Amino acid sequence: MPPIGCGFHKAAATALGMIDFPFAIVGFDLDGTLVDTNKDLHPAINRTLARIGRDPIAEDQVAHLVGGGSRVMLERAFNVTGGPVDEAEFEGLYKGLLDDYAAHIADISRPYPGCLAALDALASRGCKLAVATNKFERLAVSLLDQLGMSERLTCAPPRRPESHAWC
Repeated sequence: MPPIGCGFHKAAATALGMIDFPFAIVGFDLDGTLVDTNKDLHPAINRTLARIGRDPIAEDQVAHLVGGGSRVMLERAFNVTGGPVDEAEFEGLYKGLLDDYAAHIADISRPYPGCLAALDALASRGCKLAVATNKFERLAVSLLDQLGMSERLTCAPPRRPESHAWC
């Protein structure tokens, strides 16, 4: 923490808002920062692996697969369970993974403890809240809506389905 502190440790914002907190906007990564999504990614990956007769992976292995997007995650899952599949098969399995995950995106996933309170505290200090993710927009919006987090964000996502980062 800088010598003067960031100001977030103070109990409440002043009537002037941003005087005690120097940031107008605060951005967060979605997966693994705001929301523990591995618990829904894990069964979606295993259902995809099962479609081609592969053994399931353990839940603790998911953390080693994520980072770089869902396509990379699936490639890594194939690599640790027997190796790559041909491109045509991969594309079908990838689409199936996305559809499966979309149908179960918030079955188990939840915001990390204290996350919502922290977002609300920042908002009460006048901060706009943003999310950056490499999830497809439709998946990110669905997850945030189902977890009741969308209304906390003050930035509108872009209207491009291929978008991976938005606020």
